[in-house]
Amino acid sequence: IEVEASFIFGIPGETYKEGLETIRRALALDIDYAKFFFLALWNRKFLEECRKYGTILNDDEEKMTCSVIVFVPFSMTKDELRGLYYTAYRSFYCRPRIIFKRMLKLFNPLEFRKSLIGIRVLCSFILNEMLFRLKKPRA
Repeated sequence: IEVEASFIFGIPGETYKEGLETIRRALALDIDYAKFFFLALWNRKFLEECRKYGTILNDDEEKMTCSVIVFVPFSMTKDELRGLYYTAYRSFYCRPRIIFKRMLKLFNPLEFRKSLIGIRVLCSFILNEMLFRLKKPRA
């Protein structure tokens, strides 16, 4: 049985330090897959309540997804939030234990195909993180 867990960044009041703690806890769990998301504001009432705790970047319901930053709490910046997202994926899937577990499954054709897709997605995340860091103004 494979175990998957999901984590959300950017809930009202969450700080960057707490986001890093979420990543540390995810790494401590014995899980096979981790998914990291931004807070989505699909409910109009919840969206209005969140305005008290942060900035709504886009309130178009059709464009709200868990993989796009829609809400930034006052306790962190959009860049910090995006950085948590990239750091979480890189930290989780680039660990030797996870890579080794995936390599053992490569003998199964279905798992081999899933791994190729996963590698492509991971490379995309790493490339996006690198581009994000290059665009980020230096202090």
